[in-house]
Amino acid sequence: MDITREDVIAIIVEELPRLISERPLLRYTLAGALAESLVHRAELKEILQAIQDLREDFNTRFEEHSAAIRQLSERMEEHSAAIRQLSKRMEEHSAAIRQLMERQEEFSRRLESSIGGLGARWGILSEEAFRNGVASILSDIGLRVEHFWYMDTEGVVFGRPDQVEVDVVVRDGQVILMEIKSSVGRADVYTFQRKVELYERVRETRVARRIIVSPFVEASAAERARAMGIEVYTSGYDVPTDAPR
Repeated sequence: MDITREDVIAIIVEELPRLISERPLLRYTLAGALAESLVHRAELKEILQAIQDLREDFNTRFEEHSAAIRQLSERMEEHSAAIRQLSKRMEEHSAAIRQLMERQEEFSRRLESSIGGLGARWGILSEEAFRNGVASILSDIGLRVEHFWYMDTEGVVFGRPDQVEVDVVVRDGQVILMEIKSSVGRADVYTFQRKVELYERVRETRVARRIIVSPFVEASAAERARAMGIEVYTSGYDVPTDAPR
């Protein structure tokens, strides 16, 4: 007959009290085994509790560290935004400084041109030097000035045979004639117009724009020039690269 586990347990339950009573040594053996088993279970419970405590502590610290990292990330983003804003302001200030320097340089060039015109007017500076200075300014704004010389044997311009000189700019296929002088009076306007007519006849071309550049233009001369369709400017910087509308 096969003995089952339940049969063994039933026999132990039935026989164990008698065996303990008859054999005192068995009692101490069983007590020691039970005590050892209980100790192991208690230690295991303590270990499990310690593990649980460690897990909870780890989760708590992890959350604290995560919050600290998120806060640090937010501060870094704020600092990055502040740095970007500061960089943008520095670029704006740099652009403003560059613009101010350009204006200062232009003002200096204008002042030099006016002083040069005054010097040429009173014989301190040659008219040629003044014209070259204005031509340099015009070159800076994209208008390259060339000189046209022609021996007017018929005396068309001055009423007698003489050499005629006028400044020429060719832009986008159009011819622009300029009279660059330290000072301009009413008679100079008519002389310039005769130079234009002579140039058109000699070169067999049409002049698109007529421009007078001078820091000192008499009021009557400026009025007469504008009435004749001639542009008048007191500085090379004021000359538009395209025809005014």
